[in-house]
Parts: sequence; structure tokens; C-alpha cells
Amino acid sequence: MNEYARLFYALWPDDTTRTHLKRLQDSVIGRKVSPDNLHLTLAFLGNQARSLIPALARLINQLPGQSFTLGIDRYGYFSKPRVAWVGPSQTPSPLTQLHQTLIAELGKAQVPLKPDGKFKPHVTLARDAHSLDEPFAPMIPWRVGKVMLIQSIQVKGGVIYSPIAEKVLV
Repeated sequence: MNEYARLFYALWPDDTTRTHLKRLQDSVIGRKVSPDNLHLTLAFLGNQARSLIPALARLINQLPGQSFTLGIDRYGYFSKPRVAWVGPSQTPSPLTQLHQTLIAELGKAQVPLKPDGKFKPHVTLARDAHSLDEPFAPMIPWRVGKVMLIQSIQVKGGVIYSPIAEKVLV
């Protein structure tokens, strides 16, 4: 077994939100993300020693526990990786607080992170994608109720996201 695991923390959509996000993929040209894998990354950890997993799973309990609504209302495009995405036109303060707390807790735990630029909350819809002409997406009010620690497992034809730990937000 590999001694490393590819890990990330993410907001995980409920089934209704996932269905709405999937509909937004219809107008995207590119290699679409599997609907089961749609999420909003809070922190990408990359390959981490498996021995860190228990501590990373416990760290999730240090995060704010308040649910909030995230308005997904715009399309975006990252040209260098050719990624089409949707996200909020304005980042709500509970999301900013959640992200900042997570980064601070990872720092305290001395978890090595790739340099984290400005947090740009988004849900990747497709890779190897074309830019979208339409900047505004139909509004999706996502009631954020779950933060998860996920392992990304490479399989033939793509990836499987395997949950390790979760925190339900109330």
C-alpha cells in the first residue's frame, strides 16, 4: 500500500444542490467532472503521509460549526489549467471564516501545504474546457451543511473521492 494519500478538505453539496450543479454543466464544453465528485475545495493538501490522517480527521472538529447559505451565481474560467467553474460572485463571511480557520489549524498542526494564493471559492465543472461566454449562472442557493476530509484515489478513467471524516454544520 502507498504510504501517501492525496487529500483535501471540501464543502460537500447535498443531493438537491448537486442536481442543480450538474445542470450547470450542460452548457460547458470540456471533460466534465463526474456529478458525484462536484465539491468546493477549502484546502488542497496534496500527497500527505497516511500517518497524518487521524490528526487531519480530528482537525475537522476545530472548524466553525454553523451552516450558511452560499449563493452560486456566476460562471468562471481559469485559463492556464483550462478549468470551467461556478461559484459565488461574493464570498459570504462564514465561508471566509471557515477557510481561514482551516488554514490556521493546518498551520498549527504543521501540515505542509502548497502555497495558497487568494482563496477563490468555486466548483469545478469541467477540465480541458472552453471558456464560457455567459458570466452569470442561474442562482443556486446552496445550504452548506457539511465539511469533509476527502481522499482522492486515482483509478482507470478518473478519480474516486473517498470520504475520511466529516463535520455536519447546524
